[in-house]
Amino acid sequence: MSQSYESLTYKNKFLRACKAALIILLICLVVLAPALWIWDQSIQERQTLREAKNVVMNMNLLSLEAYGLGTSIVDKSRTSGMSKEAEEDVVSFSGAEGTIHLVSWNTGKNCVDTMSYQKGRFLVQYQYDIDNDADTWEVYWKIHQY
Repeated sequence: MSQSYESLTYKNKFLRACKAALIILLICLVVLAPALWIWDQSIQERQTLREAKNVVMNMNLLSLEAYGLGTSIVDKSRTSGMSKEAEEDVVSFSGAEGTIHLVSWNTGKNCVDTMSYQKGRFLVQYQYDIDNDADTWEVYWKIHQY
């Protein structure tokens, strides 16, 4: 029962065109959905890294100000590693929305030595290498919170 395309009725032609359009739409969705998700994740990763860099910059600037006043932003009794006032100032000045954890402070240069910043499922770890005078940034994805 093979009929040529020209002999089909308009209704059958329309149904075939709809089936072809649906198949093309499904193929596009299968290809585009993961690509858009990966693109969104990369944007979130870059945004988290920018926020972490702002946090480190603001912590160093705040330490310069505190050093001039003879105070310290470090408080070892707190889990974040910073005094409450310093943490509030860093969050307000940097626009950070994540969790800041100061791991270690370089008292010789009065700057951040090691710090982590977590926002959502991304964790950024910062470490300052004194010997090479270089910063190391590592971004981790899919951090599970328990």
